[in-house]
Amino acid sequence: MQRAQVFLRDDQKQSLRSIASRTGRKQSDLIRRGVDLIIEREQNRVHDWKQALQNTKGLWKNREDMDEHQAMIRRDLHSSA
Repeated sequence: MQRAQVFLRDDQKQSLRSIASRTGRKQSDLIRRGVDLIIEREQNRVHDWKQALQNTKGLWKNREDMDEHQAMIRRDLHSSA
């Protein structure tokens, strides 16, 4: 383990102290758990984004009007410029 020093607001410190007292866990354990939760959430967010992109694969593969659709998009882009 490596040491990290952080500054907490008074309300954060008081809440942390209260939770530690109520649960019987050390404040340092609670802080590590909080860091783990943030890391897990961010990793899931990246995975969810990649999964969402994978889910779109082949979405329009059976469309036969793509040339017309693309031309319409280009016309709309040029007319709004």
